Amino acid sequence: MVYPMKRFMNELALAALGATLSHAAGAGTHFTTIYSTTGGYPNGVFLIRGTVYGTLATGTCGSVYELQPPAGGGTSWTVAPLYTFAGGGDACDPGVGLHGGAGGAVYGTAWGGTNDAGALYELQPPASPGGAWTESVVYSFTFTVPGFPTSGLVDGPEGSFYVFDSWDTLLQLLPPVVPALPWTAAQLWSPPGTLAPTGPIAGPDGSLYGAGQFGGQAGYGNVFQARPPASPGGSWAYQQLYSFGEHSTYRGPDNPNSMVLASGGTIYGTTYGTSLVSGIEGDGAVYELKPPASSGGEWSFTVLKNFGEQVHPIVPLVLQGGNLYGGIATPEGGAIFEIEPPSAPGEAWTTTYLREWTDGQVPSGNIAVDKDGTIFGTTGSIFSPPPYTGTIFMITAR
Repeated sequence: MVYPMKRFMNELALAALGATLSHAAGAGTHFTTIYSTTGGYPNGVFLIRGTVYGTLATGTCGSVYELQPPAGGGTSWTVAPLYTFAGGGDACDPGVGLHGGAGGAVYGTAWGGTNDAGALYELQPPASPGGAWTESVVYSFTFTVPGFPTSGLVDGPEGSFYVFDSWDTLLQLLPPVVPALPWTAAQLWSPPGTLAPTGPIAGPDGSLYGAGQFGGQAGYGNVFQARPPASPGGSWAYQQLYSFGEHSTYRGPDNPNSMVLASGGTIYGTTYGTSLVSGIEGDGAVYELKPPASSGGEWSFTVLKNFGEQVHPIVPLVLQGGNLYGGIATPEGGAIFEIEPPSAPGEAWTTTYLREWTDGQVPSGNIAVDKDGTIFGTTGSIFSPPPYTGTIFMITAR
């Protein structure tokens, strides 16, 4: 098991891709490069309590930064480092995500830790403005059971987090009752017939949704729901909502790798498509999965945008204002896209490429979309030897 970006880097180094984009970037948008690096690459941004945070891989152990808006009517954004990881028992190489916690804290998972098999780290804000943030590793993963983290964090009850590990198991990371004690991890459940689960994402009733990149009835991946037990210590209830592919000659969207949950229970997701990791050929796509009208019915699957076999959605979807945002990798670089719902039922969704790269820069990690529709994101270069270059960018409406 490897992180999605690392897996893509390995696959792209082995495969010669030949597709290109034929759509122009959105004419009603303005693109700004906020920051560029030649000694590493930024690996996604995250909107937490209205502030944009991100992680930077530098070739050593990396750092966490805050993106500060222009002050005093200026135009320049500032990348303000919050903490630089040290390794040697500290977290190292952050890249799975950042998540807000109580009291203004920021949490994330990374490599490193006591066992060099992954860490949950905590960043506490300074007591007064301008002071230093305080970092601590609150839980160290292992390569055995539980394994190292392979997904982002999702809020659980009483300040806990849910996360998938390298054994395809859902873990609950539990804060201590007494602050001075360490966090602990509880193994909850492994989705049956599911390999390399992504997510999880939380539903309004305490349930969790996820997608198996491989597995399902035909091995092309699946989407599932897990409901917590009615009483402590009970079993989680598993339901497969959709299985990609029906037979060995199936050609279509497969290898689901991100998803978001809309109001009303509709799931939107992406499929990575052809993967050298699994040996399965298929298409990269954006899909819609609607719940049945009555309990026990089949979920309705619709492809909203099929990018084809050689274009891969690698940026997790964001749902904002009814529109979907994400990013793809192409042979020359990549693009950030927006997909808008139709004005009338039954019509096609509209795809617009807001920004395209043809210089080897590829959208990497997560993007963030604020309430005004401003998009923040990062790129990394994987077509040249290390150290990789990268950027932090912003896309706004004109």
